[in-house]
Amino acid sequence: MRIPRLLYPLYQLGNPQLRIFRPKWSLTLVRPGKEQPPDTVQFRIPMVMTKCDLKGYLEKIYNVPVGTIRTRIQFGSNKKRNHLNQRVKQPDFKVAYVQLLSVAQSGPPEKQLLNQQRRRPDSC
Repeated sequence: MRIPRLLYPLYQLGNPQLRIFRPKWSLTLVRPGKEQPPDTVQFRIPMVMTKCDLKGYLEKIYNVPVGTIRTRIQFGSNKKRNHLNQRVKQPDFKVAYVQLLSVAQSGPPEKQLLNQQRRRPDSC
């Protein structure tokens, strides 16, 4: 899954500005292998993309409030072999776990229930 790089023309004084905003990266929303909290989503992102880049990307382009971001680099599979019985390694990729802010602030349902019970005065 290789995406061709976009090459922008060099800016020279007097040239018209580029009218279309094209992000440098593409994100892939993937289903997590292990169970994640309901406020966490998993993305495959380019290796050169940082946490700050991802946060800006999601907040500016998609208007998604982001809480925290955790990243890891997944080693590509090395199990396949070609017709000469040589190992063929798949490329490594970066995985990002993004915790959404709007859901993260509400907290788990157990805490919400406890907070509601504490606020109510006992009738006894």
